[in-house]
Amino acid sequence: MAKAIVVSDIGGLRELVGEAAMAFAPGDMAGLERACAELLSRPDLRASLGEAARVRVSQRHTWASAARIYRDVYATAVARRR
Repeated sequence: MAKAIVVSDIGGLRELVGEAAMAFAPGDMAGLERACAELLSRPDLRASLGEAARVRVSQRHTWASAARIYRDVYATAVARRR
């Protein structure tokens, strides 16, 4: 089931979710409240952001991509020991 996401615009969160989420400035509780209120009042936005997030995760965060990342980390570690 697709879920809309609200994130604080810090660190790598924005890069992780891309345009598939609503973001608010760090520490901006009023911004968090506005984002949540907008999602609660707009089922169309909830649905579109939720679907965008579902597609993003299904395309970018697969077991195959996780395996590639671990393989690359281990290969780098082994190469440094040589």
